Order: sequence, then C-alpha cells, then structure tokens
Amino acid sequence: LSLSFCVFLSLYLSIYLSFPLSLTHLFSLSLRLSLSLLVRPDFYMNLSEPQQYGIAQGCRNFYMRTEDNERLGVWHIVPENLTVDGSRLPHTASEYEKSLSSGHPVVVYLHGNVGDRGIWHRVNLYKVLAKMGYHVVAIDYRGYGDSSGSPTNETVVRDALLSWSYVKKHAGRSAVYLWGHSLGSGIAVQTSTRLCKQGVCPSRLVLEAPFTCVEDAVVTHPLSIPYRYLLHFNIVKQFFLTNWSVQFNSLASIEGVSSPTLIVHGDQDQIIGFDQGKALYERLKAVHARNGKEDVLFVHAEGHDHRSLYRFPSLPSTLSKFFSGQLS
Repeated sequence: LSLSFCVFLSLYLSIYLSFPLSLTHLFSLSLRLSLSLLVRPDFYMNLSEPQQYGIAQGCRNFYMRTEDNERLGVWHIVPENLTVDGSRLPHTASEYEKSLSSGHPVVVYLHGNVGDRGIWHRVNLYKVLAKMGYHVVAIDYRGYGDSSGSPTNETVVRDALLSWSYVKKHAGRSAVYLWGHSLGSGIAVQTSTRLCKQGVCPSRLVLEAPFTCVEDAVVTHPLSIPYRYLLHFNIVKQFFLTNWSVQFNSLASIEGVSSPTLIVHGDQDQIIGFDQGKALYERLKAVHARNGKEDVLFVHAEGHDHRSLYRFPSLPSTLSKFFSGQLS
C-alpha cells in the first residue's frame, strides 16, 4: 500500500469513528437547548420594571413561590381599556388580583425557549391581547429571566400549573385561557392534559407555532442542517432521545386534551416547520371528532414566521371568534 493511501485511510477512519462522538455532543447540546438559558438578549434590562420593555402602565411585576421554594417571575398585564380609564387602573397587588375577576378573559401565557417574558415579540403579543380586552399573565419558568432554579421537563410543567392555579384562584367567573408558543406549546399540552385528567380543562387552548415532539423540533432546527445527512445521525439521535427520556411528545399527549383548541402556524417558520402544527391539528381534530366535537381550528398564517404571528392581520378577529365559541 502506498503511503498516501495509508494516510487517506487513516484520516477516513478517524473521521468515520469520530462522527458518533461528535454527533453525541451535538445532540447533548441540542437537547439541552430545548430547555436552555443560552440566549439572554435583554441581559442589561430589569424585568421588575416592565416599562423598560415598552409597557408604559397597567403591568404588575411580581413573584410566586413554588413548593420547593423557587422564585418565579411574573407579569400581569391588564386590558387596555382599564389603562385608558385611569379610575379603573389597579395600583396595588390586591387591586391587580381583584381585577382578574372583572369579567375580562384571562390568558395564561407560556413562552418559548429563548429569553424571558420580556422578549420583544412576546411584549407585542401582550399588547394585541390587552387591546382586545384580555388580561395576560406571563411567567418565566424556573431558571429563565429572573426566576431562580434550573428547568427540567417536569418542573416547567409544575411552574405552568402553579401560574394556572394562581389565576383560577383570583379569576372568579372570568374565563381563563391557556396559550403556549414554541417550547411553551409543549408545556401547554402537558399542562392541559393534566388539568383535563383532573376534570378542570382550560376553557380554551391556543398553540402558537407548536412542535409535534422534541425529536422533530431538533431534527428540523436550522442548527441541525450540517449534521442531519451524516451516516450516524439517526443512530445517535435515537440513542439520546431514548436515554434522555424527553417528555415533550405533543403528538401523543395531545390526545388527552379535551379543550377547544386553536393552532396558529406561519408557513415561513424556519424554526418549527409548518407541517408540525398541521400534524397536531389533524391528530386532535380526529380525536375530538370521535367524541362528536368540532372544536379544533387551524389557522394558516401565510407569510409569517416563528416570531411574527402577533402581526398576522386576522389574528384579533380569529381569537374573538374562537374565544366566543364561533368556530368555523
């Protein structure tokens, strides 16, 4: 054998054998990113001062304690008509809590992976909802924003349940809806499933840019493009998904959701593919149809991406129709 061939063979075998190790690290990183804190674009801003994020008034920042004594940061944004009428604007903690029972619907918002409750596109969505006359209660799961602790699959769901319980405690007869975006859609599905098992389903569920399962979300994420066609990719993917026991399989869990559900997905979404939202819709629609219900709606947000759905022109009218039970 020639020297050049031996060198080539050695390099080839080194690369071939190193792929599993490289891909192991890739998927370790990718799965950690599904509950990560690596992107903190507002590091120098103070979440305890919502006005820094463009919410001039009508927003209370406060903190809830979990059973294991972690601190969760929360914003409560009141409906816009309460801020216009200064005499009705709450000022104290008790006034904010009392306002939840004013008859205005309440949206419990569960955000996605990147950043915290103050990210620009989330704030813009809060404003859309407040303008429509809804309260918004948005939490940061443990480890996100100014919340303490570290997130896991189980604890973020517990954090969502805690925020839900807080709102229900103060909402009286006001309708309470659950909203999950991106990673938050997986948390919202898990939360809804648990509530439905207890016989207290959310009156409405909104899934914005949802994924079918973490496997699909990781494989189709832009960060995986350089790796997905390599020889060992599927082997390492299955190994890690099995050993990490990832719980966010919304395609399976959504069968336990009995609430009327709205799924909104943009066809320009490069983070979570449009087909994943469509697949969730088809699955839940079929489940509800077997029970004689037609209360699952899918909205194709043409021309919109993962973070621009708040700008979808038909969103306010669609939400009003959905929340009032006028599905079509």
